[in-house]
Amino acid sequence: MKAHLAIVGAKSLIGEAIADGLVRRGWKEGLHLLDAGDAVGDMVEAGRRSLAVDDVAGFDFSRTAVVLFADESLAAAYADKAQTAGCAVIGFGAAFEGDVPLVVAELNPEAIAGRRIAVPGNTATLLAVALAPLARVAGLQRLNLFGCEAVTEQGQDGVEELGRQSADLLGFRKVQQRVFPAQIAFNLLPDDGVSELRLVGELERLFPGASVNATLAQAPVFFGSTFAVHLEMSEALSLEQAATALRAAGVVLAEKPGAPSAVGEGSGSDQIHVGRLRPDPSHSHGLDLWIVGDNIRRGIALNSIQIAEILLKEHL
Repeated sequence: MKAHLAIVGAKSLIGEAIADGLVRRGWKEGLHLLDAGDAVGDMVEAGRRSLAVDDVAGFDFSRTAVVLFADESLAAAYADKAQTAGCAVIGFGAAFEGDVPLVVAELNPEAIAGRRIAVPGNTATLLAVALAPLARVAGLQRLNLFGCEAVTEQGQDGVEELGRQSADLLGFRKVQQRVFPAQIAFNLLPDDGVSELRLVGELERLFPGASVNATLAQAPVFFGSTFAVHLEMSEALSLEQAATALRAAGVVLAEKPGAPSAVGEGSGSDQIHVGRLRPDPSHSHGLDLWIVGDNIRRGIALNSIQIAEILLKEHL
């Protein structure tokens, strides 16, 4: 087995989070950081290490076993090349559509097969990890949710626009928008419908037989997405049973007022946090809960890492 990994798009927010997660999980050798353009030659801080970024265009993919794509455009350009060289490839976007299995490691690891694995968007992953233990116990019929997503959905450009607009407003200056269609600082913007449709499609693939309704909004926070979720289960599920199932799966249940929040528990953590667990008074098998998680670190990076670890251990 070639125990080497490559991250393509290593200077993106997702790529940096994957690199940091791998180093924190003990990956010390055989890690190749790749990117294109101005990112080549830069350094990525991962754990307590500084790792150099090499040019993906000149990389020999036969040197590695698994390639994690953190950039959709680079995946479109290089996923086929990596797979032809014998690599297993993991990523998102158009290069991972079609019949490629969609995997959340903590929900359907049995779907990890072949040499190309698709990861869902971070919102679908956060929700799937939180809801999987409940679905296993009582079955999931319907999911209705409202989600507030962090600006890191738009990458570094989203971070910079929120920071710049916040500073301008606090300095009594007029704001300008380039990334978002309206002012994002101190504001809440509705989704254009595209992300909602993608989320519904991913969740219905991950939870076959369940119907999904989603409303998303862009929130003025850097990291951490928040969801108000209303479930209709196939069977009655008490709060005690639900709490036990969540804790057994590693989900953290909040026990103090005002928690969990995106800025508090939902940023910089590998864990999913749940609060306001309560029965739905309008449905005999209904359950309501509040879910928070780091959209980059937990929603994309950790799932990609877990899939790579399973591939290396069981399939390569």
